Amino acid sequence: MKRVMVILAVAGLMVAGAVPAEAETDAYGQHAWHYASGNVYPESNSEMVYALSLTNPAPGSDAYTAVQRGGDFLVWAQNDDGGFDWKWNILSDPKPGSSSANQFGVTSKGLIGAYNVTGDTKYLNAAKKAADALKAVIDGGTTPYFQDCWLLSEYADASGDATYQAAADDGLALAIKTYSTFGARPGSDNAPATIVHGMFQRYQPVDEPPPAWTVNRYCNGFDSAGALFALDMASPGLMVDVAGDGSVMVSADAIAAAFEAEMQSWVDSDAGPHPNGGKWYKAADTSYGTDLVLNQGATLAALVRSMDGDKTGGDYVNYLAPMAAELAAAQTDGYFWWNPATHGETADTDAGFQAHAYALMGIAEYNDLGSYPQLEEDAAAWAAENQGYIAVPEPGALGLVGLGLVGLARRKRRS
Repeated sequence: MKRVMVILAVAGLMVAGAVPAEAETDAYGQHAWHYASGNVYPESNSEMVYALSLTNPAPGSDAYTAVQRGGDFLVWAQNDDGGFDWKWNILSDPKPGSSSANQFGVTSKGLIGAYNVTGDTKYLNAAKKAADALKAVIDGGTTPYFQDCWLLSEYADASGDATYQAAADDGLALAIKTYSTFGARPGSDNAPATIVHGMFQRYQPVDEPPPAWTVNRYCNGFDSAGALFALDMASPGLMVDVAGDGSVMVSADAIAAAFEAEMQSWVDSDAGPHPNGGKWYKAADTSYGTDLVLNQGATLAALVRSMDGDKTGGDYVNYLAPMAAELAAAQTDGYFWWNPATHGETADTDAGFQAHAYALMGIAEYNDLGSYPQLEEDAAAWAAENQGYIAVPEPGALGLVGLGLVGLARRKRRS
């Protein structure tokens, strides 16, 4: 009962409702993380699937099934051009079929996660549609989002096709050159730290940390988690033409190191530069300032991947351990509240599910080093429990053929 009460207190997430047994086998039924109103965000679903994939769910487990179902939803939701709509009301409206430019990469990560867990090539084939679209954009000289480069690298790893890593490298170089306001321009010293500082300060005053933009849930070109993941997956020895004419070449490895250092500089840890209990965010943030858990989880995941993994090192003591502890304190019964300061939730926004997904991602990455296995299990269980069922229109149908909602799925008993 306690878990049910906690979940129902999350305003606007989902509502409980009976699902007829036959509905579970409906050919057009979909399982997705959506809100009581019917609003669904494919991007949030992608993040949930990807985060669950990092927990290495066992076949037959609730989390494994949620990954499969979430992957199936993404395959269904994908548009013909390989992209995705940002949101629509899945209970009353047909799929719009109009892809948002910033949804190709980030919303395809879940497809890679589903493939990595299940080995089912239908997920990899769907990811290829997005990767091909992104590759064409980059080949045409258009600057991608950092998350797009991350997806291309993930797809190259999963498929074994090195041409997609080459596209990721080209896109990364374009993004670094485009998104730095201080580096990569006349008069700049073009040092890695200068370039990175420009990327961090794009929308913020000098000397103010920009966590809301750098770890932005919209996953635009300035989100630091996506940028650091993309940098970490770049080809060894990649050099970036920051001037655009070959006159100034900077190592991507050096930029990655500077990016990590810049992220660390804003971690408020007792042993770090800004003592405040391991928080990535500032209490006074106003721009998306309540997206605290999302910022914390994404930053922790990115820093864990970029660091050497030495539990006895200063990086672990000064940054990772305090951040993980702060993140762990922001959950109740496995659910990571969007704003741990108020335990409040805003209805019908992608932030609620995405905050939980990024928090789970951070904890799952950290658990390769740390000690929150129960929290990871509980967070994965919450995700599986809160994946709802929707009966969607058959192709060509004018209206919904049925409706089923689940607020809480049956949880598998632990032995």
